[in-house]
Amino acid sequence: MKTKSDDLAVFTHSVIHRTVAFFIVGLAVFFYLKQFKFVSRFYRDFLSQAQNSMHSPAYILAVKTSLILGLIAGFLVVCLTIYTLVDVWGLKIVVTECSVIVLNTLLPFPGTGEMPCCEIVEVRRGTFRFHLAGEKSVLSFSGVDRIDRLFFLISECKRRSRSKA
Repeated sequence: MKTKSDDLAVFTHSVIHRTVAFFIVGLAVFFYLKQFKFVSRFYRDFLSQAQNSMHSPAYILAVKTSLILGLIAGFLVVCLTIYTLVDVWGLKIVVTECSVIVLNTLLPFPGTGEMPCCEIVEVRRGTFRFHLAGEKSVLSFSGVDRIDRLFFLISECKRRSRSKA
């Protein structure tokens, strides 16, 4: 398939975004391991002290529960940063002459797919992602490098599809 250079545009996150995302995941994992080490040491020391002194069972249960909830919260933060890393490293938005394709090359993400330009209703900004709303589906993507150019090409694609109809 031969195409002119203007027929296809691919948008991804910049190298800086990718590097920062990778660094943040490294920090999150590092601090979670530190938290895990601290909690396990504190848990052992607390249990040995609790057996020697007279703490109520409700107090011991409350301390155990708070330690476990802290580890779960830390794990969720690590999972969220890994999710962000996969999104930043794998996201590709392809604008062709007749459609917009949002895909993740690492994992199948929700909100990925293909939408013909004639079906595009609006592009709206969500809390963390942009949403490309169509008549039948919604595609979502995070802010890529040169996003203003992406929006321009989407509007041009939509305008061309209306003029052909």
